[in-house]
Amino acid sequence: MILGSALKSRKYPIAISILALLAGGSFYLFLRNGDFIFHYWIEAIWPEVQINQLILNIPEPGRHYPRWVIYSLPNGLWALAYTLLITTIWRKQQSFLKYFWIGTIPILVVGFELLQYAGWVSGTFCTGDLALGMSGMLLGVLINKAFNHEQAHA
Repeated sequence: MILGSALKSRKYPIAISILALLAGGSFYLFLRNGDFIFHYWIEAIWPEVQINQLILNIPEPGRHYPRWVIYSLPNGLWALAYTLLITTIWRKQQSFLKYFWIGTIPILVVGFELLQYAGWVSGTFCTGDLALGMSGMLLGVLINKAFNHEQAHA
């Protein structure tokens, strides 16, 4: 069965992780104004002229989307990507490093928002970012468990 053999591979969770990262970055690139780190990552791949032309062809970025899609969904997608990547890479390991890396997930996702709330890092604390970040973490764990469960029973 094709699905059964697909679930045995780590490449599918990694592919989902990459797609979530690219989707979150696309929201920043195409729907929000300003310079963001993702813009610089894209510039390393494509000449700046092409990126600016793509952005200029989008009328009033974000005008037709709810605010939570523009401002909070990217955080949830990045949390999903990171969680899925880390849990997939370390899923069969039992070393201390596994637990260290898994521990970085809530520290980065939740901790960053709390540091913004405290004013220790730049940015704006947002309960939507926190909620979607935590949802992304949960979804990443559930997807990883689904792939692990199918692999164990294949």
